[in-house]
Amino acid sequence: DATIYASGDTLVIANKGYHYDSASKGWKQNTFITSFSYDTSNGGVGVIPKGSAEVPGYIMNQYSLDIWDGHLRMASTIGSRWGCQASDDEETTCKWTMLEDSDNF
Repeated sequence: DATIYASGDTLVIANKGYHYDSASKGWKQNTFITSFSYDTSNGGVGVIPKGSAEVPGYIMNQYSLDIWDGHLRMASTIGSRWGCQASDDEETTCKWTMLEDSDNF
């Protein structure tokens, strides 16, 4: 279940998965992101890997990725299958994550 986002000269692929948390000895929901830059000049398409990141929770939907002021932003949710819901449970949260070049992006 991959989400693909493209803007300007950047291509982003986000995949849902799990990450083992040794502190809690359990698996946590994560989104794994890979970013590429592409160039369509000179009559061809060149794709160059830019970076990768791991974000807590699952990406909410195909509209939850964008690039703003040179930063990749992503909306994710932890523990809720259908988006953000009001809850006293710490495991159910909604989160905005902003990645920049210093984050290997």
